[in-house]
Amino acid sequence: LRLSPGRIQQFVHAIDVTEIDRYDPATDTITVVGVMPKDLGYTSAVWDGNNAYVFAGVNNIVFTNTIVRFSPSTNTAQVVASLPDISYATSAVWDGNNAFVFGGQQLAGHPQLAKIDRYNPTSNSVSTASAAFPFGIADSAAIFSGSAAYVFGGSSFTAGPLDEIWKYDTSADQLTLSAATLPSPNAHFSAIWDGHNAYL
Repeated sequence: LRLSPGRIQQFVHAIDVTEIDRYDPATDTITVVGVMPKDLGYTSAVWDGNNAYVFAGVNNIVFTNTIVRFSPSTNTAQVVASLPDISYATSAVWDGNNAFVFGGQQLAGHPQLAKIDRYNPTSNSVSTASAAFPFGIADSAAIFSGSAAYVFGGSSFTAGPLDEIWKYDTSADQLTLSAATLPSPNAHFSAIWDGHNAYL
Protein backbone atom coordinates (compact mmCIF):
# COMPACT_ATOMS: atom_id res chain seq x y z
CA LEU A 1 0.00 0.00 0.00
CA ARG A 2 1.47 3.31 -1.09
CA LEU A 3 -0.15 6.58 -0.04
CA SER A 4 0.85 10.21 -0.27
CA PRO A 5 1.42 11.99 3.09
CA GLY A 6 -1.96 13.68 2.76
CA ARG A 7 -3.71 10.38 2.05
CA ILE A 8 -1.88 8.72 4.95
CA GLN A 9 -3.13 11.43 7.30
CA GLN A 10 -6.66 11.02 5.97
CA PHE A 11 -6.45 7.23 6.33
CA VAL A 12 -5.15 7.42 9.91
CA HIS A 13 -7.82 9.96 10.84
CA ALA A 14 -10.50 7.66 9.47
CA ILE A 15 -9.56 4.87 11.88
CA ASP A 16 -8.48 7.03 14.82
CA VAL A 17 -11.74 8.46 16.16
CA THR A 18 -12.26 8.86 19.90
CA GLU A 19 -15.08 11.40 20.00
CA ILE A 20 -18.51 10.77 21.49
CA ASP A 21 -21.29 12.48 19.57
CA ARG A 22 -24.79 13.35 20.81
CA TYR A 23 -27.62 13.63 18.32
CA ASP A 24 -30.74 15.61 19.29
CA PRO A 25 -33.69 14.70 17.01
CA ALA A 26 -35.73 17.68 18.26
CA THR A 27 -33.19 20.16 16.89
CA ASP A 28 -31.59 17.84 14.31
CA THR A 29 -28.14 18.69 15.67
CA ILE A 30 -25.01 16.72 16.53
CA THR A 31 -22.67 17.81 19.31
CA VAL A 32 -19.34 16.34 20.37
CA VAL A 33 -19.79 15.75 24.11
CA GLY A 34 -16.78 13.66 25.14
CA VAL A 35 -13.97 11.35 24.15
CA MET A 36 -13.36 7.65 24.60
CA PRO A 37 -10.24 6.47 26.49
CA LYS A 38 -9.03 5.08 23.15
CA ASP A 39 -10.25 4.92 19.57
CA LEU A 40 -12.45 1.89 19.04
CA GLY A 41 -14.24 0.27 16.12
CA TYR A 42 -16.43 -2.83 15.73
CA THR A 43 -17.87 -2.41 19.23
CA SER A 44 -21.28 -3.17 20.71
CA ALA A 45 -23.04 -1.10 23.37
CA VAL A 46 -26.01 -1.02 25.75
CA TRP A 47 -27.83 1.60 27.81
CA ASP A 48 -28.78 0.76 31.43
CA GLY A 49 -30.93 3.83 32.14
CA ASN A 50 -28.07 5.95 33.45
CA ASN A 51 -24.92 5.04 31.56
CA ALA A 52 -23.79 3.54 28.29
CA TYR A 53 -21.42 0.56 28.25
CA VAL A 54 -19.23 -0.11 25.23
CA PHE A 55 -17.77 -3.59 24.80
CA ALA A 56 -14.37 -4.56 23.36
CA GLY A 57 -13.58 -3.71 19.72
CA VAL A 58 -10.50 -2.81 17.72
CA ASN A 59 -8.16 -0.03 18.88
CA ASN A 60 -6.53 0.97 15.60
CA ILE A 61 -5.04 -2.48 14.84
CA VAL A 62 -5.00 -3.74 18.45
CA PHE A 63 -7.85 -5.98 19.59
CA THR A 64 -9.27 -5.20 23.04
CA ASN A 65 -11.43 -6.70 25.79
CA THR A 66 -12.28 -3.48 27.62
CA ILE A 67 -15.66 -2.38 28.96
CA VAL A 68 -15.98 1.41 28.77
CA ARG A 69 -18.66 3.28 30.73
CA PHE A 70 -19.90 6.60 29.35
CA SER A 71 -21.84 8.83 31.78
CA PRO A 72 -23.89 11.54 29.98
CA SER A 73 -24.39 13.39 33.27
CA THR A 74 -20.67 14.23 33.34
CA ASN A 75 -19.79 13.49 29.69
CA THR A 76 -16.96 11.24 30.85
CA ALA A 77 -15.86 7.81 29.62
CA GLN A 78 -13.59 5.39 31.43
CA VAL A 79 -12.58 1.74 31.35
CA VAL A 80 -14.37 -0.01 34.22
CA ALA A 81 -13.86 -3.72 33.55
CA SER A 82 -12.70 -6.29 31.02
CA LEU A 83 -14.31 -9.17 29.17
CA PRO A 84 -12.59 -12.57 29.54
CA ASP A 85 -11.40 -12.51 25.92
CA ILE A 86 -10.35 -9.92 23.39
CA SER A 87 -13.06 -9.63 20.75
CA TYR A 88 -14.70 -7.43 18.19
CA ALA A 89 -17.88 -7.57 16.06
CA THR A 90 -19.99 -8.66 19.04
CA SER A 91 -23.65 -7.80 19.63
CA ALA A 92 -25.12 -6.92 23.02
CA VAL A 93 -28.40 -6.32 24.87
CA TRP A 94 -29.52 -4.97 28.24
CA ASP A 95 -32.22 -6.96 30.08
CA GLY A 96 -32.85 -4.54 32.93
CA ASN A 97 -30.21 -5.98 35.24
CA ASN A 98 -27.29 -7.17 33.14
CA ALA A 99 -25.66 -6.65 29.78
CA PHE A 100 -25.17 -9.74 27.62
CA VAL A 101 -22.46 -9.81 24.97
CA PHE A 102 -22.85 -12.37 22.19
CA GLY A 103 -20.03 -14.11 20.34
CA GLY A 104 -17.44 -12.00 18.56
CA GLN A 105 -14.27 -12.36 16.57
CA GLN A 106 -11.04 -12.75 18.54
CA LEU A 107 -8.48 -11.98 15.86
CA ALA A 108 -8.69 -11.43 12.12
CA GLY A 109 -8.71 -14.84 10.45
CA HIS A 110 -9.37 -16.71 13.69
CA PRO A 111 -12.55 -18.65 14.59
CA GLN A 112 -15.34 -16.68 16.24
CA LEU A 113 -16.46 -17.06 19.84
CA ALA A 114 -19.54 -19.13 20.64
CA LYS A 115 -20.03 -17.90 24.19
CA ILE A 116 -22.24 -15.35 25.93
CA ASP A 117 -20.69 -13.03 28.52
CA ARG A 118 -22.75 -11.38 31.26
CA TYR A 119 -21.76 -8.00 32.71
CA ASN A 120 -23.36 -6.62 35.89
CA PRO A 121 -22.70 -2.89 36.39
CA THR A 122 -23.81 -2.93 40.04
CA SER A 123 -21.09 -5.38 41.05
CA ASN A 124 -18.90 -4.46 38.08
CA SER A 125 -18.40 -8.16 37.45
CA VAL A 126 -18.22 -10.31 34.34
CA SER A 127 -19.18 -13.98 34.04
CA THR A 128 -19.68 -16.39 31.17
CA ALA A 129 -23.13 -17.92 30.72
CA SER A 130 -23.58 -21.68 30.66
CA ALA A 131 -25.52 -21.43 27.40
CA ALA A 132 -23.46 -21.16 24.22
CA PHE A 133 -24.02 -21.20 20.47
CA PRO A 134 -23.22 -24.47 18.69
CA PHE A 135 -20.67 -22.58 16.59
CA GLY A 136 -18.73 -19.33 16.79
CA ILE A 137 -20.68 -16.28 15.70
CA ALA A 138 -19.72 -12.67 14.92
CA ASP A 139 -21.22 -9.69 13.09
CA SER A 140 -24.71 -10.45 14.41
CA ALA A 141 -27.41 -8.02 15.54
CA ALA A 142 -29.39 -8.37 18.76
CA ILE A 143 -32.39 -6.89 20.58
CA PHE A 144 -34.13 -7.45 23.92
CA SER A 145 -37.90 -7.84 23.72
CA GLY A 146 -38.62 -7.29 27.40
CA SER A 147 -38.58 -11.02 28.15
CA ALA A 148 -35.80 -12.47 26.00
CA ALA A 149 -32.89 -11.53 23.75
CA TYR A 150 -32.93 -12.34 20.05
CA VAL A 151 -29.72 -12.67 18.07
CA PHE A 152 -30.01 -12.35 14.28
CA GLY A 153 -27.75 -13.65 11.53
CA GLY A 154 -24.03 -13.04 11.62
CA SER A 155 -21.07 -14.90 10.20
CA SER A 156 -19.25 -18.06 11.23
CA PHE A 157 -16.13 -19.81 9.97
CA THR A 158 -17.79 -23.11 10.90
CA ALA A 159 -21.35 -22.54 9.67
CA GLY A 160 -20.75 -19.85 7.03
CA PRO A 161 -23.10 -16.88 6.50
CA LEU A 162 -25.99 -17.16 8.93
CA ASP A 163 -29.74 -16.69 8.56
CA GLU A 164 -30.65 -18.08 12.00
CA ILE A 165 -32.57 -16.32 14.75
CA TRP A 166 -31.56 -17.38 18.26
CA LYS A 167 -33.71 -16.72 21.33
CA TYR A 168 -31.81 -16.32 24.59
CA ASP A 169 -33.75 -16.37 27.87
CA THR A 170 -31.52 -14.21 30.07
CA SER A 171 -33.22 -15.32 33.30
CA ALA A 172 -33.09 -19.05 32.61
CA ASP A 173 -29.76 -18.88 30.72
CA GLN A 174 -31.35 -20.89 27.91
CA LEU A 175 -30.57 -20.57 24.21
CA THR A 176 -32.97 -21.94 21.58
CA LEU A 177 -33.09 -21.79 17.80
CA SER A 178 -36.20 -20.11 16.41
CA ALA A 179 -38.21 -21.79 13.64
CA ALA A 180 -38.15 -18.58 11.58
CA THR A 181 -35.08 -17.63 9.55
CA LEU A 182 -33.99 -14.44 7.84
CA PRO A 183 -34.93 -14.18 4.13
CA SER A 184 -31.21 -14.48 3.37
CA PRO A 185 -27.96 -14.72 5.36
CA ASN A 186 -27.00 -11.34 6.79
CA ALA A 187 -24.05 -9.89 8.71
CA HIS A 188 -22.67 -6.46 9.64
CA PHE A 189 -26.11 -4.95 10.27
CA SER A 190 -28.17 -3.51 13.12
CA ALA A 191 -31.52 -4.18 14.77
CA ILE A 192 -34.01 -2.30 16.98
CA TRP A 193 -37.06 -3.23 19.07
CA ASP A 194 -40.14 -0.96 18.93
CA GLY A 195 -42.08 -2.63 21.74
CA HIS A 196 -43.81 -5.13 19.45
CA ASN A 197 -41.45 -6.11 16.65
CA ALA A 198 -37.78 -6.22 15.80
CA TYR A 199 -36.61 -4.38 12.70
CA LEU A 200 -33.37 -5.31 10.96
